Amino acid sequence: MEVLFLNPVDQCEVKPALEACKKAGVAIINVDTMVADRQYVLGAVETDHYQAGQLCAENMMKHIESGKIIILNNPGQWSISERVRGFIETIAGKPEYEVIRQENGEGEIEVASKVVSDILGEEQNFDVIFGGNDPMALGALAALQKAGIEDGVLIYGVDGSPDFKAMLQEGYVTGTSSQSPETIGRVAAKMAYSYLKGEEVEEYVTIPSTLITRENLDEFDIDGWQ
Repeated sequence: MEVLFLNPVDQCEVKPALEACKKAGVAIINVDTMVADRQYVLGAVETDHYQAGQLCAENMMKHIESGKIIILNNPGQWSISERVRGFIETIAGKPEYEVIRQENGEGEIEVASKVVSDILGEEQNFDVIFGGNDPMALGALAALQKAGIEDGVLIYGVDGSPDFKAMLQEGYVTGTSSQSPETIGRVAAKMAYSYLKGEEVEEYVTIPSTLITRENLDEFDIDGWQ
């Protein structure tokens, strides 16, 4: 009996690998980013990505009564798309909060920085940037700092990464919905051991997210993950 822990880059393009594992009799534990076709996986564990987006939107609405928003997405990655969906659906029906641009930052700091730099060449009238993960949010920050217009812009990410928390401590960003790789890893390992012992495996587990801001930053390890 063999078990493979899988965190796919692309939820759809990974299918041939899933089929190969099934043919070889290798059980798959899917972590963090869900595959599109879960019939191939034994068990799955992820952060509640939708809630992570909700938390950022809710905090934004506490900061400002209205605003123009730029969203940095990565449509090929399920987790990021779910975070964006949570954010957008939380402000749905509230016309005072307007998404003026939604761009693909590919989940990468360098790509997101260029995307935001390009946006700044066309549009500088916005109040919020929501990055579907911390690297994209930090890329946005880099672009704003280069242009000298970071003051007054709310910047949100998702991950709770050490890099983002360091910027949060310095006051450059607004908040990040945390993930707990340690918790995800423990749950995934428990699934694998249960399978290897011939026990029943829980098919799907979600881990709640917590919003980290300057107000509660001292409750978290700035130099590490949750």
